[in-house]
Formats: sequence, structure tokens, C-alpha cells
Amino acid sequence: MKFEFAFDKKNGTKIIIEAGHIYTNTAPGQEQETGVKIGSLFANLFTLFGYDVEKWLFIDDYNPKFQDGLASLDEKAYLTFISTHGFAPDKTVYEASLAPEAKGMLEFLVKHNYAGLQHHTGKVVLHKGNIILHDPKQDKYMCALLDACLYLDKAKAGNFSVTVLDKQFEQQQNATMAILKKLDFNVETVFPIYYTTPQIEQHESVVAANIYAGPVPASHVNGAINIVKSLALLANHTPVESSIDLKVMQHVIEA
Repeated sequence: MKFEFAFDKKNGTKIIIEAGHIYTNTAPGQEQETGVKIGSLFANLFTLFGYDVEKWLFIDDYNPKFQDGLASLDEKAYLTFISTHGFAPDKTVYEASLAPEAKGMLEFLVKHNYAGLQHHTGKVVLHKGNIILHDPKQDKYMCALLDACLYLDKAKAGNFSVTVLDKQFEQQQNATMAILKKLDFNVETVFPIYYTTPQIEQHESVVAANIYAGPVPASHVNGAINIVKSLALLANHTPVESSIDLKVMQHVIEA
């Protein structure tokens, strides 16, 4: 299998902005509201600068199948909710739809000896970093692998990706970048933006034990924070026709 990244530049540089990530067994709250406000701000600023912007919403309907709790998300109401905060998605992607791509990616990684079965855990891991890719007992593909598939899809649609997520997703994103590097994917086209949400309940799928089958690497803040600071500064001096509350930038993590 060969992974290719086709960029269509005939209409200029396109930036895919993902925000508002949610699980189908959770209700929208401050985490999603803050995320889509930041995503909307970026969409407005990049549009102002002349970029072609496409807004994506990622709904996790895959991990809830392996967790307690029934699907309770009212998707129509949620779309209305995030649209009122300026983030009406151009495309919605469901995580379960990525499972076939994850299967192919896993086969590629194993075939080229980037990954294999870890006998003492019974899980398939990326050799570098012991990143868990698949749990054969549950036939479950892990978030880092599924998200790598999502980035491949984004790369086919645009030149750069800005992903707006709560800080708790940082380790999972780091694991995803490690996977993408094995596919010769240019991770410098990806800019995760992390923010903090007070008193948030951690999502089960992104706890360290569900990402790494070994020591957890040191965390770091992506260099994209410099972009946040620059754009926030520019926004203070450039008229932007938007109802976005610039105070939302206080939630973005400092470098």
C-alpha cells in the first residue's frame, strides 16, 4: 500500500480547520463551546488573510461502542449549537467511517516492520514509542491510528490542518504524529492548537494507558502557539467582520 498526499493548489492555499470534536455518548459543554469559538476565530482570520478555509467537525461514534453509556448526542441540535458560535462545518466526519482505512494503515505498518504484536500486552503497537494501534481482543483500532487516517483525508482536501482540541488530547496527537512520520507524511503541515477547559472530565479514550503500552513521553506544546499569538496580535489591529469573542484566546495554552 502506498500513501499519497495530493494537494490541489489551483485555488490557492487551503486550510482545514477542525474544531468541536465530540463523542456521541456525551453532551456538549464548555469544552466544545470554547473549541468552536477558537476554530471560528481562526477561520475568520485565515479567510481575511486570503486563504481558502474549510471547517470540519469530527464526531466520535466509534469509541462509545467500547464504553459504557448510550449514544445520547442530538447531532442536529449540536450542529445548531456550534453554528451559533460561528463554526458551521463544511464537512462532518464520523470516526467509525475511518475503521477500514485504519485496517489498511495497520497492515502497512506491520508489513514494513514499523509495528507488531506486543506479546505481554497482546496489543499491536508502533515499535517506536510503544504506541498502541490495535487491540485484537476487542478488535478495536485506537484513537491515534484513526486520527492518522483523518489527517490523510485532510491532506487530500487541503494544504494545511489546524486542529483545535482541549489539552487532554495532546498525548494522543503526539502519538498520531509519530504514526504519520512512518508514512512519510509532512507533519509540519499540521498545527494542533490546545486550550484549557476548567473542571473537565477526562475522556477515557485519551488517557495515557489507552495510548502507550510503555512509558509516557514528555509532553510539549506545539510551535503553532506562535501562530496563535501572532494572529491574536494582528486581530487587535485589523478590522475583522465577526461576532467572535476574542476573549476566547485566553484559554489557549501559552508556549
